[in-house]
Amino acid sequence: DYYLEEVVGSTENGKILVKIYWQDNSTQGSGTNHYGRVTGVKVYDSLGNPVAINTTIANPVIVEFTANAFEPYFVRIPLLFHFDGDDPAVNDGPGVVVWGYANLILSHSDSHKRFSGIAPGAKLVGVKVLDRSGYGDTDDILNGFEWIIANRDKYHIAVATITFGSSYVDLATEIGVQNLVNHGIIPVVSAGNDGHDKNTINSPGNVDDVISVGASNTGWFDDLNVTDWSSRGPYSIYDNETIAQRNTSKPDVVAPGGDFSEPSLICADLNDNDDTDIYVLDYNLWALLGIFRSDVTEDIFSNDSVVSRGTSMSAGVAGGAVNLLVEALSNESWSNWNPSRENILRVKQILLLTAWEIYRAQENAYTIDRGSKDVIEGYGLIQLDAAIEAVKNTISVGDEVTAYLTNTTFGKHVWASKVYLQAGTGYILEMDVPENADFDVFVWDQDPNTWGEPLLIGRSIKTGNADEGVAFSVDEDGYYYITVKAVEGSGNFSLTIYVDTQVPVLSVISPVNDTTYPPYPNLVLNVSIEDELPEEVLVKVYDNDELIMAEKGLYHILPVFSPGEHTLKVMAVDAANHTDTAIVVFTVLPEEVLTFKVNPSSGSVVEKKLITISVDVEVRYSYVSSVKLEYDDSISEFTKVYEENNESIWELDFNVAHGLKGKIIVSTPVQDFEYNYSLSYNPYFTVTIVGVGFATVVVVGGGGYYLYKKRREERLKRLELESQRLAEETLEEIAEGEEEEK
Repeated sequence: DYYLEEVVGSTENGKILVKIYWQDNSTQGSGTNHYGRVTGVKVYDSLGNPVAINTTIANPVIVEFTANAFEPYFVRIPLLFHFDGDDPAVNDGPGVVVWGYANLILSHSDSHKRFSGIAPGAKLVGVKVLDRSGYGDTDDILNGFEWIIANRDKYHIAVATITFGSSYVDLATEIGVQNLVNHGIIPVVSAGNDGHDKNTINSPGNVDDVISVGASNTGWFDDLNVTDWSSRGPYSIYDNETIAQRNTSKPDVVAPGGDFSEPSLICADLNDNDDTDIYVLDYNLWALLGIFRSDVTEDIFSNDSVVSRGTSMSAGVAGGAVNLLVEALSNESWSNWNPSRENILRVKQILLLTAWEIYRAQENAYTIDRGSKDVIEGYGLIQLDAAIEAVKNTISVGDEVTAYLTNTTFGKHVWASKVYLQAGTGYILEMDVPENADFDVFVWDQDPNTWGEPLLIGRSIKTGNADEGVAFSVDEDGYYYITVKAVEGSGNFSLTIYVDTQVPVLSVISPVNDTTYPPYPNLVLNVSIEDELPEEVLVKVYDNDELIMAEKGLYHILPVFSPGEHTLKVMAVDAANHTDTAIVVFTVLPEEVLTFKVNPSSGSVVEKKLITISVDVEVRYSYVSSVKLEYDDSISEFTKVYEENNESIWELDFNVAHGLKGKIIVSTPVQDFEYNYSLSYNPYFTVTIVGVGFATVVVVGGGGYYLYKKRREERLKRLELESQRLAEETLEEIAEGEEEEK
């Protein structure tokens, strides 16, 4: 970051070395002496002021200058064309080919090279398992894994950076990667470059225990973001295109992987050529017009740097970060490092919980939840400084902490620390957010889940410029993690954790005691709570001693209540388990069938021809959303005439020319609560055509409107059976009447 700041014009100056190469490309004829050459080089800033001049005729022509601002600089190359003689038989004349390079010269106080990796002091152990084209056999890959395990202690191998993968599940390789974990090595694996479709995680990046890394850009020309081509989760696929579901979603994090609209990542050179990306800019608009690749067939500068992109680069960045995190956890001594599964997952946990969410695009297929894992960036862009803070920083309950964060590309984005907490004690964490900024605060468990993912205890993620607060308690004594993450803006936050001592005071505003309510719409519970953080107090609601709701907040939509009297016990429970209780008694009115009419009426005798049967249903306090008539494997829709004052009127006309049986089906919105409320309204009727030339229409009303819980299902079944029995008895009476007529 320090060097990149120099490039884009920070207070530090950036020294630039320009080298212009040229080659005389003159065409000679008989008796001619043409030649072309470069006579120097001049560099101008964006205002046209000269900043460097060299008029020496040399090859290459070299000039050095200091870039004081992030702006275009223009290199002007004077050319000399010498004409001497002419051969009419040849298209002769002078010519020159010119190419050049601009190198950044950086001064630094350490012994590392100008462009170094994330962990420049780490030693690298190269294990070659693929050929130069990127292909290889699974056996070679597995042998490479076995070699790493066998030489772990000899070479102090803590991290295995794996930058290859398969678009389809490779079970053998996945087992081999898991074996690395089982033998004390942390695999950091590329997620793949197959985005932005879902379920494109490359194998073995889909293995639960590994750290799967997607790609972000580097923020040169645009805001930091996840690249479009970085593979999306949550899973991989088998070669038959079915989804390979695992216990965890991927990726876990993202790291800089470069992009196609920026100068990408600076990487080590293979010394086979010096091809590079060429960016064409419109100076007046300061707009990128295009990106091209040079076509140089030779290596001009040995052991220099090249730019590259991909999740392979991301995995390399993340691998260096993991190596430094291992050093921090082991106090920078291999002898202190215990390569147990617990410690491997601890490294993963800390790297993930300190990541910074950067995703800004609008992919409607994905859900983003601040502080939670998603299928685009996992937990976010790795923040190595915060990860090491989480290891080395410790605060105490009662301390006030102040720190600076920003959402700009080159700055500190996440703050982290440990804090010792005691089981059974309630805590309040309050954070003052700087003006015009949006920061979030998170409390994480001391231990990860089975696969190394961090467990969230509490968070405050208010939108906009608002102070944050969270109330929480823990189940075990120990050190827990606190992170603060910048969403928008910059500034100093102030954070304090203290013991929760205040007992909440609860008042119920609605529903009102001793009041009658219709059964629909759902009642709203509105409470008032006096506490340090009222919005963090848990509200529990019991209906006739049965728990029906438990959630934080002051406004709650209650579930559907059955008709009759209800006694609600409302409890406010804070993080310290302090409680206050209020009782509310109210009555819910029953649903009422006002009208159930059929024309022709029950027992009518009609001619045997196409007739019309009309059914009118009118229900008060109806939950009904639609009504249908099911008969002879057909369904007809009722029409809602109107709905007013909790009364619904429905009408249906249908034609019948022969025997018909059916029932009216009423569709209602079913609330999916824990206790499973359901609704049913089934007036039952039958129509039977009998005799020659006449039809008898029999309509059996009833059934009624029922609201029940699981414990009332048996009662509803009995009522349905009773309705069917009555219908069958009626049919039997009709049949007996027909026999008497005969």
